[in-house]
Amino acid sequence: MAGFEEVIERKTIVRALENAAKNEKASQGYLFYGPEGVGKKFIAEIFAQMIITRGLPIEGPIKDIIHVTHEKETLISVDEVREQINATVNIKPFKAKYKVYVIEDAELMNEQAQNAILKTIEEPPEYCKFIFIAKMSEVFLPTIISRLRLIEIPGVSDEAVIKHLTNETELDEREAANIAAVARGSLGTALNFARSEVFRDNFEKVIGHLKSRDKKEFSDRYSEIHELFSDKKSTGFVINIFLMWYRDVSVYKSGKDTKNIYFKNNIVEIKRQAGHYTYKEIFDYIKNINTVKQMISSNVKSDNAAELLV
Repeated sequence: MAGFEEVIERKTIVRALENAAKNEKASQGYLFYGPEGVGKKFIAEIFAQMIITRGLPIEGPIKDIIHVTHEKETLISVDEVREQINATVNIKPFKAKYKVYVIEDAELMNEQAQNAILKTIEEPPEYCKFIFIAKMSEVFLPTIISRLRLIEIPGVSDEAVIKHLTNETELDEREAANIAAVARGSLGTALNFARSEVFRDNFEKVIGHLKSRDKKEFSDRYSEIHELFSDKKSTGFVINIFLMWYRDVSVYKSGKDTKNIYFKNNIVEIKRQAGHYTYKEIFDYIKNINTVKQMISSNVKSDNAAELLV
């Protein structure tokens, strides 16, 4: 069974959760929230196990943790809440002192589903605990939020991501630093990128384009942009790299700050472009990138929308 010792950074959060579980002072309900891939599910699952075991060794599967499932990819329905939670909440734990309901992707509950669970978490049996896991807290009814202890799970530092990638994969430090810049604190995202040959190939192509974009003829920029945006599956990632690159150029131009630069491996080109472009040119291009992002989300053909970036 994984333990809190495997959690990278976030030690203050871990200590508080560990003490609550071991001392049987866990609240009735929790919401673990944060961006994709930061480890909120991993931390929440360990916490659920510790509530049941109180940190003591246990043999065999833990039957008193109930994971709420949903049939549709984009919805947790009111019927699923009623059948899996409301209808079973009065059944006492199988073996442990407590039983814990874990609701992953809890933001998929619509208003009806949230209202269905509300009365249960308002007046639950003493042996019931509820753990919601979601990307954000704003999607929940205020009456739900008022009954949960909110635990925001932040991302980890770039240094931690780089160290983990170089230890756990075959990446060298330069490749790991590139992925850390794009993952932005999400270790899960970083690991997915590290295992993807497609990502690594595309990343080098995008960075290669950005480093020399201002030196290229229009026809070369045009053909490269069309190639980069030809695969709709990768356009979101490509656009994010564009935004992060020109954000770095802007940050350096405004104060020669290298501490808050994402692409530190490319600082020489960042510096050069900060001197080459005017503020207006940088901000106009960032505006175009955001326009392309919006157009693609509105189902405009990606390579057509991307012509704004030539």
